[in-house]
Amino acid sequence: DYDYNRGALDRTHHWAQRCLAAKTRDDQALYGIVQGGVFADLRAESARFLAALDFDGYGIGGLSVGETKAEMHAMLEVLHDEHATVDKFIGDAIVAFWGAPEPTDQHAFHAVRSVLRCRDLLRERNTEWEQRGLPLLRTRFGLSSGKAVVGNVGAPERLNYTVLGDTVNLASRLEGLNARYGTEILAAQSVAEET
Repeated sequence: DYDYNRGALDRTHHWAQRCLAAKTRDDQALYGIVQGGVFADLRAESARFLAALDFDGYGIGGLSVGETKAEMHAMLEVLHDEHATVDKFIGDAIVAFWGAPEPTDQHAFHAVRSVLRCRDLLRERNTEWEQRGLPLLRTRFGLSSGKAVVGNVGAPERLNYTVLGDTVNLASRLEGLNARYGTEILAAQSVAEET
């Protein structure tokens, strides 16, 4: 709804100004996030407003502003059902892994099943959104299986429970390669061998 997105945009702009005014540390970056939901005029207004401020960088917020909590959390519920650990959100991407902190010898099976379930769920949502005149969300999945470093990583003042390593990097590269090949899911040979 336009009025809801207008209000959210105004709150976001107010928050951006407050954050910039309160920023005291030069060793941390602050990014402005362009908002406006599915409304092109609001997104353009937000981009102009934020560009006039002195941010370290800029990001683009998701288009699906205004969805219900059930819609927003549906993929997270699938991941939870399939024993995933959700690592982080990067824009509209979800980074998840299996096998830690709870070990399992079926991590590849759960990962593949998660991806197939999330893909199917997104197809259903896209059908609903298309009927409501909203833009479709295209997504891609990359899967890799192998050794990785898992644990609290960072500095004492900023720790993050995360996963790192070549296996993670390969999954990220595979996710990106989907765009080149016009596919939704790419998995490494290691995943195929374990499922």
